Amino acid sequence: MMIHLWLAVGTAAIALYYDVTYFRIPNWLVLGSLAAGLLTHGVMDGGAGLAASLLGLVTGFIPMLLLFLCKGIGAGDVKLFAALGSLLGVSSIVQLMVLSFIFGGVISLLLLGYQAILKIMKRRHYYSNALLVEVPASERLMLLGVFKLHQFPFMLAVAPAMMIVWLFPGG
Repeated sequence: MMIHLWLAVGTAAIALYYDVTYFRIPNWLVLGSLAAGLLTHGVMDGGAGLAASLLGLVTGFIPMLLLFLCKGIGAGDVKLFAALGSLLGVSSIVQLMVLSFIFGGVISLLLLGYQAILKIMKRRHYYSNALLVEVPASERLMLLGVFKLHQFPFMLAVAPAMMIVWLFPGG
């Protein structure tokens, strides 16, 4: 297994912890990973490796920046995908983004279903027919960093995607 892939998995694991625990991804992690990506590719493959790492950085950064500007993700996620792009390269960062969006969509649908069930149960319990009932997250969801049912730490979607990229690199 190549060292840059192990560094990306380690970065994703640490980011998962911070995103779920503090709902943020620290800059020291992003900057360290970005530097490690540029350095490892530059040392291993020279100028071509450095160029590939920079291209991966841009490929990870631009689409996520656009999503951030639409208020779809946080700034830490944008910086993290740039750093992961510098580690993984173009094909793997694209694979990671697509899989993360798929997992994010599944998680969103599950949270919407959970919220709908809670609203129905609350309505039935209180004999209320109000359609817009604010539902707090359960203690189980709070353990995953989900404090509001309309948002969740994006790393919950990135982590399983990263495992697939790790198992099937560039695939």
